[in-house]
Amino acid sequence: MSKFSKSAVISILLILAVTFTMRMTTNMLMTSIPVLAKFTLLASTFLTALPVVMYAVTGLLANLFLNGRIRASRISISIAASLFVMAISLPLFYLARNIWEVAAIAAVDGLSMGLVPPLLLTLISLAYEDIRDNVLGFYTSALSISLIAGTFMQGFLLSSISVSVRDLFIYFFPVPLVSALLMMVLAARLKIDDGNQRRSISTSTIIRTIPKLFRNSGFNFGFFGNLTYSFPFVIIMTYGSLIAKYYSGLSPALFFYALTSFFFVSMITRLAMSFRPPENRYRLMFVSLAFTIAGFIALTLSRNPLEFVFSMVLLGFPHGSIYPIATMSVSSSVQKSEVSIAFATFNIIFNILNLALPAAFGYIAQIATIRIAMLVMIAPMAYISYESIRNGIAIRRQRSVTIPN
Repeated sequence: MSKFSKSAVISILLILAVTFTMRMTTNMLMTSIPVLAKFTLLASTFLTALPVVMYAVTGLLANLFLNGRIRASRISISIAASLFVMAISLPLFYLARNIWEVAAIAAVDGLSMGLVPPLLLTLISLAYEDIRDNVLGFYTSALSISLIAGTFMQGFLLSSISVSVRDLFIYFFPVPLVSALLMMVLAARLKIDDGNQRRSISTSTIIRTIPKLFRNSGFNFGFFGNLTYSFPFVIIMTYGSLIAKYYSGLSPALFFYALTSFFFVSMITRLAMSFRPPENRYRLMFVSLAFTIAGFIALTLSRNPLEFVFSMVLLGFPHGSIYPIATMSVSSSVQKSEVSIAFATFNIIFNILNLALPAAFGYIAQIATIRIAMLVMIAPMAYISYESIRNGIAIRRQRSVTIPN
């Protein structure tokens, strides 16, 4: 496929449209479900995380037992089916009357949507190998733009139109439906030729391959960098509305506006990387990790709306930069036949974090305070950040040895 062909441009635009509408909806779910649980269903701080945990558990199972069994020719249709399931779930959230029903619906969503991000990344890596970094950059930019649009829409509906949190799920219902239909169109257009390298992969093969991936410095560099940022991201998505209300005096509606500043900075960063992929990924990752730690400390210490927004701006830059660097590093450092497993591993570990972190954070917050729980999180973030930096230095040393003088 020529990278300048009209067909390629249309297919890429369809991928970006699917990415935009899909992420807009999943972000609404992850930020609105805790608000629904805490302030509408009056769940405890600990149980507020239950739906997020169930989403993570089933997402983990989907990547372990289903992802590898999806052949290259079936990726597009599998994504479309997952999006249809998410669309059907939104009215069910509207009808839910207790935290247990919300958790059950979230579990179904996790089973279907846990597959979508790694499959989209695999699709891009297989279909656009010659312009992979550019398309990955546009993909991550579409993610950021969708997050801005989604959070702004949430804030507008809650504050200006005064709809209830429960009503949000009905207002967003058309979005994943459009996403599924767009994916059906893409499935009819895009034919992936992977050189017959992506065969059905068993769960045991995935498990055996994961240790091999962790012996790859390029994979580790991207993986640990992305994992570091997962800490503040998961905490903000799950408990951000509580942090904003209890420590900075922001209502849930205004929290979504503050979150928009976070995603706006992320979008600008990713757009810049789309048009000009970084020449030195390692230096940019190191700077991004420093911003991650500094931004999270600022969030932990924030005491008013201005300080809260400032921390969101600081954290917006690494949110925009780390994920593209990580995906570029993984795509370029693993064998083509292992790309799917590599991105599935990303999702598996992220789902484990989604499972463990909200529960651990909620437990610490329950017996102490939310602020103390945030302070506890800084130590593992710093260590994981060190692992990314250590692997980045190892890669640079390897390249300096192999490149002749």
